[in-house]
Amino acid sequence: MHKININKKVNVMNKYKKIISIFSISLIVLLSACVKNDFTKPAKAVYNPNIKATTTIQELKDLYTNELTLIDTNVIIKGTVIANDKSGNLYKSIFIQDSTAGIQISLNAYNLCNKYHTGDLIYIKCNGLYIGEYGKQIQLGTDYEGSVGRIAEPLIDSYLIKSDDGIPIVPKTINLSAVNGSFVNELIQLKNVQFKRYSVGDTYGDIVLKEDKDIYVENCDGNSMIIRTSGYADFASDIVPE
Repeated sequence: MHKININKKVNVMNKYKKIISIFSISLIVLLSACVKNDFTKPAKAVYNPNIKATTTIQELKDLYTNELTLIDTNVIIKGTVIANDKSGNLYKSIFIQDSTAGIQISLNAYNLCNKYHTGDLIYIKCNGLYIGEYGKQIQLGTDYEGSVGRIAEPLIDSYLIKSDDGIPIVPKTINLSAVNGSFVNELIQLKNVQFKRYSVGDTYGDIVLKEDKDIYVENCDGNSMIIRTSGYADFASDIVPE
């Protein structure tokens, strides 16, 4: 029968505890010494392109011949980003506007809002691109089987060039009765309108089927307009107010 020296075992355990404690203190000191409080901010990207617009957005849209139209001359437009895909309500496209008109730019890429922010000024080299009609709206993009398609992601930077001179556009405030085709793809603010009664209490988008939903706004004169929201919008589940 073997006898166990309990005092010796306790001394050994205390010794290991002291070693672990010293190691832990040393590790804390070492880690604390690695922490820096004076973080260096990353340098802000500077966009000063040596480029000038040759054509207004409206002049570009006037080149459309009611069929897919190739831009084969040195046409350059510039415009301010008024909408992107940040909310999920728009898909693979941005909208730009100048003092004459607005237009949709179809881009085959995700998370465009990370690069093209609302208020950014961008130039677009249109030579080699196409203007066409989709959903009764003139868009700028590429040739996709005879229809206007999206600019491939690797080619986007060849056509779209950012500038530091962007200033957010103030929406035009208009009455619902004044809405017409001249405001297509422009930023507007409607005044003196309300949602139609049967839309109140509903959601803006179809969050179950992830489909677009149409709701209506109206004024006191009986004029109305459709407000269309994607089921993928981050506000699609919000309730339409009274």
